[in-house]
Amino acid sequence: MMNNVMIYRSELPEAGRSARREAERAAVARLVTKVFGPDATIAHRDDGSPYMEGRDDVYVSVSHCADECVLAVSRRPVGIDIETARQQLTRIAGKFLTPAEAARGPHGLDALLHYWTAKEAVFKCGRMPGLVISEIELSADLTRAYARGRTFTVEYHIPSPGILMAVASSDENYRNRQKGLEG
Repeated sequence: MMNNVMIYRSELPEAGRSARREAERAAVARLVTKVFGPDATIAHRDDGSPYMEGRDDVYVSVSHCADECVLAVSRRPVGIDIETARQQLTRIAGKFLTPAEAARGPHGLDALLHYWTAKEAVFKCGRMPGLVISEIELSADLTRAYARGRTFTVEYHIPSPGILMAVASSDENYRNRQKGLEG
């Protein structure tokens, strides 16, 4: 458990490109069944964010990387991202770091992986229409994030070497605003 967030993991089998999406969907379905039971259904809002049909009492977030799929479950808004360290992050750092974050550099691959996963998790947690990932500002210790006047807590976990998971939760009571977004 991380910050009142339950994390569930499922390994992903190696699969070719075409079978990959199906393997990811199957892994999510296994996790949903494990956590919520065989009749549970995960659905997606117009913005792509997942939710549990008929369960207004929980928030969920899903992510996957090469080796595994993760499901975060919480009583408040939550976002999760899991990533494998890859050199591409060094090439695109200028697209996702804010000027203040870039000024803290130089950033090695491990630091960039922390920035990227945190920002992806915050993006999912925040559900702010039109938000660009480079608008999300991380604190110097990478445990807080700020976007459009909102504050988020970020925690990290290393499930296996070369893989990083970030979990973001909202620091505000936000259920009433959330219902307004769902239409």
